[in-house]
Amino acid sequence: MDKEEKIPKRIFLPVILLLITSCDFTPRLSKDVLAAQEYIQEHEYEKAASRYEAILKESLTPEIRLKINYQLAELYSTYINNQPKALYYYTQVKNEADDPLWVVKSEEKMGEINFSYLGNFDAAINSYLRLTQFEPRLDRYDFYRYRLGISYINAGKYPEAIDIFEKIQKDVNGEYYAKTYYFIGMVYFQQREWAKAIAFWREYLKIEKRLDQIVNAKFFMANAYEMLEELKIAYDIYYSILSTYPYPEVIQSRLNSIYQRRLARKR
Repeated sequence: MDKEEKIPKRIFLPVILLLITSCDFTPRLSKDVLAAQEYIQEHEYEKAASRYEAILKESLTPEIRLKINYQLAELYSTYINNQPKALYYYTQVKNEADDPLWVVKSEEKMGEINFSYLGNFDAAINSYLRLTQFEPRLDRYDFYRYRLGISYINAGKYPEAIDIFEKIQKDVNGEYYAKTYYFIGMVYFQQREWAKAIAFWREYLKIEKRLDQIVNAKFFMANAYEMLEELKIAYDIYYSILSTYPYPEVIQSRLNSIYQRRLARKR
């Protein structure tokens, strides 16, 4: 499953400086903000976060409060790797912002944190649903729908997942068209409908170009054939990916197991 790129560290500091120095501070607040920025330059991110949190206790304009909340969210998410605290500050930004750009950016970050770091797929569903409902459609609408479908699978909401992927499938030129076959196959695999899963993965293999993705789909396909007791087909598929699967010992173990099962059948 794809992972949204994180903000590169090399551009994070200039972004913070731009946002903070663009505000009108009192002399005392300016001193505190500069101290926080110095901590960032020295890579003392927790000290910077503590200083920003102290600033939030002061009397601030809504604009300044919003931007400091956002800087705290970025610090906790990108540098300190405290995703629950990052989530808290992104939520503050979203709840306090009037500008939809702040709302969208915060909702994106919240979706990413819940999806990729916390595994809270119900919360990720809420974020990606909101992002797909903006009018006019946002530039990353297709990505949000794709993430929404995967979140539904991980949350065990299979009918909703199939509905989303069938809608994505209507755009045969879309970026995620091929992946719809893979994930609908995964839904049926999770529901132990092995033959349906295999049918979708066969279609997926006709259009997927990336070798690692092909190998991954073949692994699950072989597993489904095992469940159907089609052991020779399963064996042949496992054997075909023995040299390309990232964990060859797993494949070898499956091959050995199938071999023993086939021997037992002949006795």
